[in-house]
Amino acid sequence: MKGRFFLFWLLSGSLTACGGGSDSNSNSDTQTLGGLQGAELKLDGSYFESKTVTATLTHPNSEVLSDARISFQWFDEAGAIWGADSNKIQLTASDIDKNIYATATVSIDGKDARQFTSPSFTVESKIDLLTFFDESYRMQISLGAAENDAWAVPESPWAASGDDYIPTAVSDGKGNIIVAWQSEYSPDFGGEYDIVYSRSTDNGQTWSERSLLNAADTNDSESDEDVSLATDGNGTWVAVWSSNEDINGAGTDSDIVFVVSTDNGETWTTPNWLNDYAMSETKQDWQPRVKVFDNHWIVVWVSNFDLDGGISSDRDILFSYSDDKGVSWSSPEYLNSAAQSDLASDADYFPELDINANGIGAAIWSAHHGDDDLDIYAAITSDFGKTWSTSQRLNSYGATDGTTHHDYARHIEVSSTGKIVASWEGENPANGTDSDAYYSFSEDTGMTWAVEQTLNTDASLDNTQEEFVQISTDNSGSWYGLWSDAAGGLWMRRSNDLTNWSDAAKLSSDNEEGFEFLIH
Repeated sequence: MKGRFFLFWLLSGSLTACGGGSDSNSNSDTQTLGGLQGAELKLDGSYFESKTVTATLTHPNSEVLSDARISFQWFDEAGAIWGADSNKIQLTASDIDKNIYATATVSIDGKDARQFTSPSFTVESKIDLLTFFDESYRMQISLGAAENDAWAVPESPWAASGDDYIPTAVSDGKGNIIVAWQSEYSPDFGGEYDIVYSRSTDNGQTWSERSLLNAADTNDSESDEDVSLATDGNGTWVAVWSSNEDINGAGTDSDIVFVVSTDNGETWTTPNWLNDYAMSETKQDWQPRVKVFDNHWIVVWVSNFDLDGGISSDRDILFSYSDDKGVSWSSPEYLNSAAQSDLASDADYFPELDINANGIGAAIWSAHHGDDDLDIYAAITSDFGKTWSTSQRLNSYGATDGTTHHDYARHIEVSSTGKIVASWEGENPANGTDSDAYYSFSEDTGMTWAVEQTLNTDASLDNTQEEFVQISTDNSGSWYGLWSDAAGGLWMRRSNDLTNWSDAAKLSSDNEEGFEFLIH
């Protein structure tokens, strides 16, 4: 999801359990503990964060429990849940993935108590939507629902200070979200280009004050740009960006730097460079993108450093990976397969990256490859980014469009089942001289791709530039397509098959530069 977005769904059901303890004599009075045989502790509700679960002790003979004293308690793996001493429990984001069960302790006429225990249930995250974008260069948040196009009025939890734009956000699926963005002209941070972030521990309901990812970056005059975030979902987060700062003696040429947090973004390590040639060259490195799964960390970026030791200065797409959570990184390699054979003028830009939990992933980017205009290229990995397929062009009109019809890669999404969706801002002469929001998808791990389509239905009629575009999935069959236009509009459509889409819903009329859509 640049993002990934949050979605919540509802599920209702009930659990039942027979009471524990020794069996009673069959001819005992029903108003005794022995008469509780056949009682059931039932749970009812939706086992998702923010929902309520109710515990009810029932018996076929209603008179059995009429004079009983019943107390309830809720437990997780760590023991009794403090404050949960009623027959209802309100689940929160902090409960996600916990196994929870209830007990009911019954006493009749002061007799010794008997305890009933329910089966446990696992708390699941809901599917909800968050959109981050700037309005008049001030970062905004809007919350949406998975089941409709009703969005909350955008608001900014942060005080205005300088210009904010190009957000990126990630969730761990357990209530923790971190959003980072480009800050410019902020007197709080020295006035140059900085990377700031904010964190939420309650699925975006409240946010921390914005802070620098590089805490020491308050008075320097060098720039930090192009931030990307990822998490393993277990407390560890990594942020990468392009920096002109002299990090550990690497000079003021732009290099790829990274920081790591092991406490859900509360604290971060000091920045260190990732590209191992940083100390020995003065070339430029930009636009990094990072993905993390367990110990598999992968970063791709743009560089005009010649890995072969030559003097070529065209820009290529590089990648490096770590199998020890950033302690060490592999030597950078070329991701674009034409890097060693293309012309010095054949630059590659704007990489986007996604990889699923099975190691299936894709990267897309913009490239010249012998043409004057930029087209969209893709490569596939099946081993968490350690090796990549031969690059292929995705936009079918790329072979016949003009020399000034550029296409800009904006997002790549790989579903849990391996479906890959690439989205880009493109200039197809068949749809006029303006740019439109295009996408193409593959259902066979990149072997074949569908002919590109547009998200904006007026592609052949309008003269408005469609710009940033993103298509993401909740991995339950729903897809969400968002794009912005040069008039400030931010739009969204929904689909279950990437072919038939809902009518467009307008989320903002004053979006300046970039957005991030997050399913969480």
